[in-house]
Amino acid sequence: MRPDRMKIIPGNSQQPIAGYQYTVGGVTVTFKPEEILHLKLFNPLDDWYGMSPIEAAARSIDQNNESRAWNVALLQNSARPPGALVTESELSEEQFERLKEQIQEHYTGSQNAGRPLLLEGGLDWKEMGLSPADMHWLEGLKLSAREIAIAFGVPPELIGDTTNKTYSNYKEARQAFYIETVLPLMDWIRDELNNWLVPKFGDDRLYIDYDKDEIEALQEDRAEVWQRAIDAVKTGILTPNEARLLIGYEEIPGADSLMIPGNMVPLATISGEDVTEE
Repeated sequence: MRPDRMKIIPGNSQQPIAGYQYTVGGVTVTFKPEEILHLKLFNPLDDWYGMSPIEAAARSIDQNNESRAWNVALLQNSARPPGALVTESELSEEQFERLKEQIQEHYTGSQNAGRPLLLEGGLDWKEMGLSPADMHWLEGLKLSAREIAIAFGVPPELIGDTTNKTYSNYKEARQAFYIETVLPLMDWIRDELNNWLVPKFGDDRLYIDYDKDEIEALQEDRAEVWQRAIDAVKTGILTPNEARLLIGYEEIPGADSLMIPGNMVPLATISGEDVTEE
């Protein structure tokens, strides 16, 4: 359900939430507390509603939008820095308005780029350069984009930020995105559903989970886990069932015994003495 259409009905100290109201097209439907699973992110400013990443990054988003609007406005003005028409005489209101209309119609916009400016009546064009702040708008655009990505837990390399970007750190950033952002979020949703939804079916054997092996970016990490589990079984450190649990599989009957290579014999057998550690 859309969060902006949902309203929480406050309760009392014994039952903090008395219910939920969902409104669409002027029609309001009321739900009991147990009928709704409210998944919300931490919000230090509100006891009822969570704070979305887009709200936390609101200022950076505004800055990014304003930077783009500034660039569009510059392009619409022939991609030139601002200037001024200077005259020693005073223009009448009619002359002033006619001059504004001519500039707007014939000299602004990308389609009029490069058109010479025709001046009359002692008018002179005075060029004004871009300020250092204006010239650094691109850096501000990149910074705000990084801040927005950070708010959502996305590495900047994955949003097209080419600063210090290589194939190696892009690959690592992709893995970090899943390990530090996606998987914790999936674990949280899975646990909440297991806690709220699964008991409604009345079967203790049921549970909800997702398959990490299907995530392409984590295949190499999963291969390392598999190899460690196999090596641990071969060396007699883990039983096959313990290894199966490690790689995400269920236990099977008859796989609870430790296994060791047949060519391994105790040291005491070779030396004829009982060797122990002190």
